[in-house]
Amino acid sequence: MDSIESVGLINPIIVRPAADNKYEIICGHNRAKAMKALGRDVIRADIRSCLSDDEATRLYYDSNLNQQSFADWSYSQKIIAIKYYDTMIRNNSNQGKRNDLIEKTDDERENETCVHTRHKSAKNSSRKTARDKMARQLGISTATFSKYRRIIKLPEDTLKIIGQLLDDKTITFEAAYLISNVEENRLNDLLEYAIKNKASQKIKMDMENRHNCRYALKNDT
Repeated sequence: MDSIESVGLINPIIVRPAADNKYEIICGHNRAKAMKALGRDVIRADIRSCLSDDEATRLYYDSNLNQQSFADWSYSQKIIAIKYYDTMIRNNSNQGKRNDLIEKTDDERENETCVHTRHKSAKNSSRKTARDKMARQLGISTATFSKYRRIIKLPEDTLKIIGQLLDDKTITFEAAYLISNVEENRLNDLLEYAIKNKASQKIKMDMENRHNCRYALKNDT
């Protein structure tokens, strides 16, 4: 806010037309709030008239990553972002499958087994490349990105609770990942305990195997 007050708004916000002759802010929410707090009722804006929802979402995340790192976001924000990038990976993968079908020739159909193997290998390679690219863009390792993708598979209500527990520092990211591997019938009991004891205790989790997770209590020091 101080820089805006002293030198003015350097970069315009990005908006798109909305209903009732209004505009939706795509990028620049903080700048708009700062201008409002300074009593300014006019702000420079770049109007994108033909921006689709997907394009607007991509622009929002690209802009935010240019201004601050992924590490600066709250876990709740990170989870929403990972859900978006995971959807992009799935869409790219599905597009690749459609292209494979379109480009298949008569000769390839005669060698279906070989073609299937080659396509499967190419698909896995493409998926890995997309995953690695997304991880690099976010500034995290591929392994961490994969853990986030596992966490976002939790039911929506559970995911919101996990995000809040992470933001409150009641549990660690590794604990959230381990929770995502717990059997569904044990999830509620584990989360209820975490919420009830967040003021005085933390959950220490230990993976016994990929299908079973046990937890022990550890008093804060």
